[in-house]
Amino acid sequence: MVYSVEVIFNMARIKVGMDGAQNHIRWYIGDGSKISVWFDTWNGDSPLIDRFGDNVIVQNNIHLKVQDLLENGEWSIPTDLQSIIPSSLPSVNGGKDMVVWCGDVKGVFTTTAVVEKIRIKEPKVHWPNLIWKSFLHPGIASNI
Repeated sequence: MVYSVEVIFNMARIKVGMDGAQNHIRWYIGDGSKISVWFDTWNGDSPLIDRFGDNVIVQNNIHLKVQDLLENGEWSIPTDLQSIIPSSLPSVNGGKDMVVWCGDVKGVFTTTAVVEKIRIKEPKVHWPNLIWKSFLHPGIASNI
């Protein structure tokens, strides 16, 4: 399911924060004006900065948007970036850039789905069963 950029970002910021949800967000390229070349996931499964690191080319073009790589709706990669931008590029759809939530099988962005993705699941411990017995008063059990 595809949502507008504003809906996804506002819901993610308000409910759980963008850091944990970022790994499960993908972009469909419209005009490329809202998509960062380095920090957004628009080509592949991770942002380009994760694949290529913080090098001189990235530093010189840190604020580059995908729209800067497009000319009349077609890919036009500058010569200095051709060594770092992958050759297999997604299709350009035109219109608005769209965000897709990939954290749920159904593609539905819900608070529950986000919490399940970002929460840290601790291993189950079995020692409480040795202390907390239903026949003991909780005050007595806590003294053990």
